[in-house]
Amino acid sequence: MSFIKELTTDNPDILLVEPLVQRDAEISLIWLKGEAGRESLQSMGVAPKDIKSPALKEEAARIQGFINDKDQLNWMISYKGNIVGAVWVDLVENNNL
Repeated sequence: MSFIKELTTDNPDILLVEPLVQRDAEISLIWLKGEAGRESLQSMGVAPKDIKSPALKEEAARIQGFINDKDQLNWMISYKGNIVGAVWVDLVENNNL
């Protein structure tokens, strides 16, 4: 859930923008297939045996879930016009962190 479509920062090269399934699923898929994606998942507590090869349809559904989630605010990080990451704010207490 994100009411604000774009947030500016002190750095004009960096914006927080609304997630878009069509754009972000492919970017996410590339990242998840790489070493950095696997390392990030492991650092978030996902066991290596539970990291599966991602598929575009699953990533699209996951991103749509972020957009639909009423307990989070989600944005993509845009740097010089390229999506380089994501940030979210949980609106309810979360003991996973």
